[in-house]
Amino acid sequence: MEDVVFDSAWRSGIRRLPTLTELNFGGVADLDEEFVVAFAESCPLLAAVDLTDVVAITDVACVALAVGCPLLRTLGLSNTDITEVSLCAIAWNCKGLQSVDVSHTRAATRRAIEVLARSCATTLEALIINGTSEGGRASALLHLAETCTVLRHLSAADCTSRSPVDVDDLEARIKQARPRCTTRL
Repeated sequence: MEDVVFDSAWRSGIRRLPTLTELNFGGVADLDEEFVVAFAESCPLLAAVDLTDVVAITDVACVALAVGCPLLRTLGLSNTDITEVSLCAIAWNCKGLQSVDVSHTRAATRRAIEVLARSCATTLEALIINGTSEGGRASALLHLAETCTVLRHLSAADCTSRSPVDVDDLEARIKQARPRCTTRL
């Protein structure tokens, strides 16, 4: 996407898409956050959104998605500039989340993971938080595994908050809580 100017014509076009269910701008590095906010405000049926590697995405766009798109099921936000504010807002407003990838962001804090576990306990099937610092804490991951009844995949590789000794114990405890859950720690 080369220097797209977000103007009234774009906004008008987006407003004509109220039944849109999927939005994939993954890899569009220069996508303007205002563009995503317009989709969030105009497309309440969005169920799948991929904004992976869109570095301009911050909490503003994510909060707009959380408020405007409560039916979100799948969300890809890795390598964006979001914080725990985004993940908490999405968890509180999108109770049917099934798959979330917030790898290499500042969103996967212990608090945000606990909010996600409480809010999406019966729907969350996959969480990917590779390359985060606080999100890989054993207590948060174990809480998630114990709380989320349909969790099938948990990936928290390259997290800096655990020692290698913790990983084996954590994997065993997660496997005990969720025998069918695959882990990558």
